[in-house]
Amino acid sequence: MSHSLKSVLGCRVGGIEGVTGMIGGETVVKRGPARKYELLASDCIRVGDRTVYRIRALRDFGDVRRGDLGGYIESESALAHSGQAWVHDAAQVYGPNARVSGNARVRGEAWILGRVDGDAQICDLAVIAEHAHVGGRTIVCSDEIVSGESRRPLKPARSAAMRSAGPRGLC
Repeated sequence: MSHSLKSVLGCRVGGIEGVTGMIGGETVVKRGPARKYELLASDCIRVGDRTVYRIRALRDFGDVRRGDLGGYIESESALAHSGQAWVHDAAQVYGPNARVSGNARVRGEAWILGRVDGDAQICDLAVIAEHAHVGGRTIVCSDEIVSGESRRPLKPARSAAMRSAGPRGLC
């Protein structure tokens, strides 16, 4: 048993999340990204049978400053601690498939039930449905609803004249 993992406990070490365990009588700490926000149990909203909690930044990143209040998320699995991703204003992220990560930003009163990543921007009253995925540099605003498909920016299409012109017609 000297080389087996005897115990694994979640912990924070110097502001960095980690997993502590014992291997061969020595303490081993596996470090992950520092937490960038906390859930505020005192500021929550009921959404059907779910509860979403206001978030508060614990450190500076991007244009977010320590202490800034954000939008509402159901759990820490809904918003990545790595990257620049953030939920602003009164936006809500909830549901079993809800996840905002990378450098994505969610603003206004948007509802996220699916995945938003990359540099995507979701704003106003937009809804990203449960099985939808929005990524890349996509911007979804107004009262648009994205459901069930991936949405990434389209690559510029080449015209028929450019295709027939061969290599000289390309930029």
